[in-house]
Parts: sequence; structure tokens; C-alpha cells
Amino acid sequence: MPGVPSYRGCDACRKLRKKCDGSTPCSRCKRRNVPCQGTGTVRYKFKTQIQSPNVVGLRQQKMLWQYRPLIWMPIQTPTNGASRLATAFSSLMTAEDPKYNLNCFGDWFTGLPSRFGADQVLDDVADAFLEGLIGIWIHGGRQTVDAMTKYGRALKSLRAALYDPITVKSPHTLCATILFTVSRNWFLNGSDYQVSHIEGIVHLLNASAGEHWAERLDTYMRISMLYPTATIINNSVSIDSWYLKQHGPIFGPSQPPDQDHDQPIESLTLSTILNMPVFLSTPENHLDWIKSSYERLKIEIRLVHQRLNAMTEINDPSALKLDQLHEMVKLESSCIFMLAYTLILSAFLLAFDPENIILHRESRELAWDAVFTSSQTAPHLPVGMGFIPYALFAAWLATDDLDVVKAIRATLVQSDVYFADVKYVRMFRALKQRLRSLRKTKLAASSQIELLLDEHTEQSMPPDMVDFGWDLSTIYALEI
Repeated sequence: MPGVPSYRGCDACRKLRKKCDGSTPCSRCKRRNVPCQGTGTVRYKFKTQIQSPNVVGLRQQKMLWQYRPLIWMPIQTPTNGASRLATAFSSLMTAEDPKYNLNCFGDWFTGLPSRFGADQVLDDVADAFLEGLIGIWIHGGRQTVDAMTKYGRALKSLRAALYDPITVKSPHTLCATILFTVSRNWFLNGSDYQVSHIEGIVHLLNASAGEHWAERLDTYMRISMLYPTATIINNSVSIDSWYLKQHGPIFGPSQPPDQDHDQPIESLTLSTILNMPVFLSTPENHLDWIKSSYERLKIEIRLVHQRLNAMTEINDPSALKLDQLHEMVKLESSCIFMLAYTLILSAFLLAFDPENIILHRESRELAWDAVFTSSQTAPHLPVGMGFIPYALFAAWLATDDLDVVKAIRATLVQSDVYFADVKYVRMFRALKQRLRSLRKTKLAASSQIELLLDEHTEQSMPPDMVDFGWDLSTIYALEI
């Protein structure tokens, strides 16, 4: 306050700073015989005050400045390389747009973030993979200097791991090789751009045969690499028989194939898939097995189609959640592989029975099914991953129908996810020429020379009619 009550004694006692009894005159003034004046007068003590109108506002601003960072502090980003890679790959598996979601690679891919930091080779390859994705998805396929530098570092690290007898058996090396195989096409041009590395993956699978990997996802990754049809049509690669013993079928009666009891698909068991290249290498000695496998595949394809149709009837494919879309892609991938296997077996059966009208009709129907399923699957696959159109290749292998060939070409042109490298084209073309040679031999043996394939059919063989995408203009100049 500006003033407060102070002293009420007389003036003489106040000057001497003595206590006044307040009487008139006071006893002290009477004893000293001095005038006693001012007794009872109220006096005020004034203080000089400096008043600032913004003191409270400044104090509040100071308090807000002290506490605001706790409210608006940004989320801390990972600082080390392993955490950064784990965060980036986790985001790739949670993207809502299927064109940028990498869950289609399988369940083993979900375990990638937990691997980073444990193996330098895998970290280098994953870092190059991410930089390559930026070039494919953002820069229109153009890679930066930083991306090319990381690719070179990844190549050097992976090459050293492949020559090491210990690391070549590691699940980290296999995982790094798969990522490198997918991403290397983003960095290279020319003839190397179309090189396939299925032989390298098979080499790693055979090198790790007998190694019991503890993690379930590691085992799943190794098994999933055994299913591509390249091992069926490529005689230069073979899978170690250890996988047949390790992942053999469970003993017990099989479910009826024409009834869906949610049973496993017997045609997709490892014993069936791994025996297929062995039996097809000498098909004349295993015709009974080829026929029985072909009939079972036809029945089980219908089961997979029923499961796929049931999922699409319940939910709109464009409104599916991520986990539902992931399951749909699994079913579509199974259907594509089964169609590829069925069409390959059909091509062999037609080679030994070229006059079978039923086989010709079934091959054409299966080929159209392969075209339709491949086109339906394409929107659910991420862009730029270079998926091999196994079912489309097998459809071209099993039939010479020009309408089917045109549909295959249209599917490849319209989709931006399929990639057919030169090595696969050569393998399927060589197999088709082998099958045609068998058909001619059978027709000649039955004295049906007039039914031999005419020159127009011989000249209608792709890849000359098929645009394989990825701007592979050099493919037409190759002697395949």
C-alpha cells in the first residue's frame, strides 16, 4: 500500500524515538518540562513506488516460454542406422496404398526390422534398397549419386559374404540376397538389367541345407524361395534333397480334393513342387505322375478360386483392410503359382498326346484363367518390384492361340508391376521348342504329318509379340 499508520505519540518523543504514553502532556515531557504537542495525531509513511503495467504479462510469457517445449517438442527420430532402417521398413509394411505396401513378399518380410543392426551386409543392402525405392517411386526411375554409392557398397559387402563359408549359410545373407536381387534392376542399364539371379538364391538354399535355423520366419523365408517355377524349367539348378526330408508331408489320410474343408493344398506341398523338375527332366518315364498331378491341380485350383471369390464377395476389394488385403494377395499368389504348374504339366501332356482335343480345350481355358488372374492381381502389388509373370509365361508355353498371346501382351502393357527378364524368356522359349520337338516326333510316329505345326504358328512365338515393359527396348534385338 502507498501509506500505512505509523506513530501516534507526541512530536518530542517521536524525534527522540522514545515510547510515548499518549497522555496530555505525556509524563516524559512533564518531567523534562518541555512542550508536549502532536499527541494522538495520525501520521503516514510514504514510499516511492515504481509501477510497470506489463510485469504480470512478462511473468506469464516467461512461464509459457519455459513450459512450451515440453508441449510442442517434436517426435525424436532414430539417430543410428539400424533404427532408421527399421523405421523405414516398418512404414513400408503399413502403407494403406497397396502400390506402396511390401507385405506381398510374405510373412518373412515382416521380420526384417528386427534383423537390422545384427548383420552389416544386410544393413548395407537394405540401405541401398531404400534409396533405390526413392528413385523408382519419386524420381521416375532415376537414381541419385548417393543411391549408386550405397548400391556399390552393398554389392561389395554381399560379394564378400557369399565367398565366406560361414556367412554364406546365414539367414541374414539369404535375406540380403533376396533384397539385392529385387533392387539391382533399379540401378543397372543395358544387358545386365535383365539378368536373373535364381541360380544364386538356389546356391544359398543348398549351402544352408542341413542348417536348422531357430527363427520361424527364417524357415518360412527359405521355404518360400523354393516355389518359383524357374527351378522347374531350368535344368541347370537343383534343390538339395534335405528339404524334402525336413519339410515332408504330415502322415495321415488326405482330404477329398473336390470338397473344401479348409485343408492344405496338396499340390503346393514341397514334396510335389521339388519332385516336379526331377520328373519333368525325363517326362516319358513319369507320364502317370504328370497326369495325376495335373488332374489334382485342376481340382485344387477351383478350391483356391472359391476361397478367393468368397473373400471378394464379402468385402469390396477397394475397401479391404491391410490384413485382409494381405490374405487376398496370398490367395492370388497361390492361384498364380498353381496355374503356372498346371499349364506346364498340360504342355508336357500335349507334347505326348498332341491329338487330344480335351487337353487343347483345357489348356486354352487355363491360359485365359492365367491372364485374368494376373490382371486381377496386378493392382494389389507394389510398383517397381519386378514380379515375374509366371502364369503368363506358362500360358504362352501351353498354347499357341493368337488371342491368348495378344491378351498376354495387353496384360503386360497395362500393368506396371510385371517384369520379364531376358533369361526367363530364353528358358521358356527353349522349353517350348523342346515340347514342340516332342510333339512333332509323336505326330510323325503316328503318321499324322499333315497335323504338324505350320510356319505361321512357328513364327507366332513370343517374345517378339510381347512388350515386356520396363523400357526393355534391347529385348527385340536379342537372338533368343
